[in-house]
Amino acid sequence: MQTFETARLLIRPLSIEDREFYCSCYTDPLLMQHIGEPLSHEAASQSFKAALRITGKTPIRRYTWAMQEKTTRSNIGLLALVCDQVQPEPINAEIGSIVCLHFQNQGFAAEAISALVDVALANTSLSTLSTRHISQNGAAYGLMEKLGFQYEVEQLASGASFKWQLHRTEWQKLQAR
Repeated sequence: MQTFETARLLIRPLSIEDREFYCSCYTDPLLMQHIGEPLSHEAASQSFKAALRITGKTPIRRYTWAMQEKTTRSNIGLLALVCDQVQPEPINAEIGSIVCLHFQNQGFAAEAISALVDVALANTSLSTLSTRHISQNGAAYGLMEKLGFQYEVEQLASGASFKWQLHRTEWQKLQAR
């Protein structure tokens, strides 16, 4: 995957310079409250190393981008695409995003995920994109519904979770409008 842009964002592949930012996102308890348990600094550092190591390999299995606000070049969050490993070529992928607290509720997540959906489905053979969030994250519910994803409720040991899916055929219908 490549660098891509939206009206307000530059979304570029994760680089070594992003280490501190990446770790600060994954270790922040407030930022992680709707995502999962915050990581220790050591675990976040190991996760960063793994993300750098596997980002960009072919066929793509996991790709991570840093999101920057165009005018200020401020880091506003992270975006990821994690492909299944069942087939020789990935057919399904899960999208994940983290948007820093002071950039939330400004439409950045919708802008970034919408652009990633377009890039991923226009440039790969993926047939389905999915995402998930805990049931208490109402903002994510509204966001995924706005982007055309369909939901189903999953019952996990830790509680209810929403899993959203967007099939290529549904995306194509949305593009035709």
